[in-house]
Amino acid sequence: MFSSHGRHRTEVFEAGNTGYIPMGYGHSIENASDKEGAEVLIGFNSGQLPGDQSLDLARRDPSYLFEANVALTPDATQ
Repeated sequence: MFSSHGRHRTEVFEAGNTGYIPMGYGHSIENASDKEGAEVLIGFNSGQLPGDQSLDLARRDPSYLFEANVALTPDATQ
């Protein structure tokens, strides 16, 4: 997780752990295991992103993520 002025923090999670990322903080998720897969559930406070932000994310991220999890059709993510 990272924010302004070079501040950053790394957290290590194990199965069953829960993490929280404050709104506006950049972040990435990495599965460091080469033996086990990882599943991540992401929730938003209101269940919706403001404005066109959700479509911006859909355009940047792999289309299968939004097609499978946000009920978007493939043409909506292009």
